[in-house]
Amino acid sequence: MNRIILILLILSIPLLHSCKREKEELTKTAVKVLKSPEKVKVINDLHLLRTAIQTYRIEHNGENPPSLRSLNVKLYYPDEYIYDRETGRVRSKKYPEL
Repeated sequence: MNRIILILLILSIPLLHSCKREKEELTKTAVKVLKSPEKVKVINDLHLLRTAIQTYRIEHNGENPPSLRSLNVKLYYPDEYIYDRETGRVRSKKYPEL
């Protein structure tokens, strides 16, 4: 009887290890899913800003706006963006790949 219990315990060790890995993967996926709405809002903000910059250039003979605040665009995350006045480019601090 003790041998059977011992064998069952030995066989269950890989199963427990596998469950731990699955839990870690689920946690990583959950974190990604929870961050998705934030990233979508940043993408939306960047689209609004880039469109406003283009409009400003058209209205001001190709000049870039002095700042993002001067565009008066309502943003989800107003302090999230880095603006280069020389090039007119705007990017996200948290998602620089966008």
